[in-house]
Amino acid sequence: MYAHAESGSEGPRADGSESVRLWFLGGFRISVGSRTITQDAWSLRKATTLVKLLALAPGHRMHRERAMESLWPGSAPRAASNNLRQVLYGARRVLYPASGSRDTYLSLKDEHLIADLNGARIPSSVDGRSLEPLLGANPPASWRSAFLIEHRRSAEDADTLAIPDYNAVRTSRYLYVEYPTTGEEELYDLSADPYELTNIYENAPPTLLSDLHTRLDALKDCAGTECKKAEDGR
Repeated sequence: MYAHAESGSEGPRADGSESVRLWFLGGFRISVGSRTITQDAWSLRKATTLVKLLALAPGHRMHRERAMESLWPGSAPRAASNNLRQVLYGARRVLYPASGSRDTYLSLKDEHLIADLNGARIPSSVDGRSLEPLLGANPPASWRSAFLIEHRRSAEDADTLAIPDYNAVRTSRYLYVEYPTTGEEELYDLSADPYELTNIYENAPPTLLSDLHTRLDALKDCAGTECKKAEDGR
C-alpha cells in the first residue's frame, strides 16, 4: 500500500511543515518534503508503529486509549500512558527535527492522536488502490473486481524444480493463470473449487477465457489510474 499526503501547495507551509508521503510495501519509509526517512532512522520501533496506525486510521486520528491498547496490550494504564508520551516525542523528533511546534505532524488533542495527513492526494503514477475506504465505519460494498498476481523465479531457483514464472488475474470467482515460459494455462472456479484442485481451462467458454486474458494483459501493462479501468475489463 502506498499512503500519500501533502499540503495544498508545493513547498513548506506557513508553520514550516512539508508534504508527507508514506510507503508500506517494499520496506516502510517516509518522506517529508525532500527528506527521506528510512527504517534505521527510528530509534523506537513503537514510534513507526504509531505513525502507521495513524496513517491507516479513519481521518488519521485515534483515541489515545485505543493507541495504548494497540501498542501495549495488557499493560497498566499509567505505564502505557508514559510509554505513549515517549513514543510520541520520539516520532515527532524524527518527523520534524527542527525547532518549532512539536505538534507540526503529530498532535494530541481532546484525547485523540491526530496525524497531519489530511487532504491526501494519490499521485497518478501509483498503480495500487488506497486501503483507507475499507478502514472506515462504512466500507464500500464494491472496491476492486480483479487483482494481478505475478511470480518470478529467483536466481537461486534456476537449477531446481521451482514453480515457473507465471502471471495471473484473480476475480471474485475465477483464477486465470498463464505460464509464459511453458505456454500452459490454468483456470479455476473458486466458488466451486476454492482449493484450486481442478483446472477447467479446456472446457471453459471461449468468451470467459477471452475476457480474463484481456484483463490480465491490461493489468500487466497499465499504469496509474488506468489500472482501475483494467481491473474492470474496460
